[in-house]
Amino acid sequence: MFYLVKEGAEYYNCNNSNIIKCCKGTKETCGKLLDGTKLQWRYISDLTPEEYIKYDIENKLKELESSNELNETQQDDSFIMSKNN
Repeated sequence: MFYLVKEGAEYYNCNNSNIIKCCKGTKETCGKLLDGTKLQWRYISDLTPEEYIKYDIENKLKELESSNELNETQQDDSFIMSKNN
């Protein structure tokens, strides 16, 4: 998750405008993971309640893992990216 589209674009080396198109529903994917998995992008506000609960739990677990490993970094963002299954 990212606060800014620019952050997500830089992190995954993809185009800002294509991420926005994904979030608006005019494009299906933008960018890929190293294994070739295509990335889907959405605004958190567009998640269903069930998706948001799943996201919230997963994000909290990642924060716990991250704080245990690094004890320095916390993430609180406003964009969400998911793998295209």
